[in-house]
Amino acid sequence: MTLTDESRPGRIVAVPAFGGMVVSMMLTLVAAVIPKLPELLSASVSDASWVVTATLLSSAVFAYLTEPIPTERS
Repeated sequence: MTLTDESRPGRIVAVPAFGGMVVSMMLTLVAAVIPKLPELLSASVSDASWVVTATLLSSAVFAYLTEPIPTERS
């Protein structure tokens, strides 16, 4: 017996759900350290802003990749 997506439908839901939780936690952590980023990275404020930009961009890409896939009903 082989394991297919049909035999394990919970994986289809669990993987994007876990990824969504990780992205949400990452956004929360970055938002909490925004004032300390220049000090933590030993950089200027403008140089440290790329961290926030990269975090927001990665969450947007993840949201796009995990959007619901329409299914055909016959």
